[in-house]
Amino acid sequence: MGLVRILLIFAVIYFAMKLFRMYVVPFIFRKATDKMKENMEGRMRDQQAQADPRAEGEVRVETKAKPVSDRVDDGDYVEFEEVE
Repeated sequence: MGLVRILLIFAVIYFAMKLFRMYVVPFIFRKATDKMKENMEGRMRDQQAQADPRAEGEVRVETKAKPVSDRVDDGDYVEFEEVE
């Protein structure tokens, strides 16, 4: 009788876990992905709102300033000869 009871308990736990995986886990993932989607959409709206408004056809070229050459004179180059 004890073995049958243990097997019945394991069977109930197995099927409960199977039902949990079939119905609850997808629901949790769906909720999480919906939340991430809404978060990303909100970020995109914020980013578009902060974008630099320009008239249609307006072109602006942005370039970086060229660095000033701060080259230090290290002296003259000395050629060495190999001594045997």
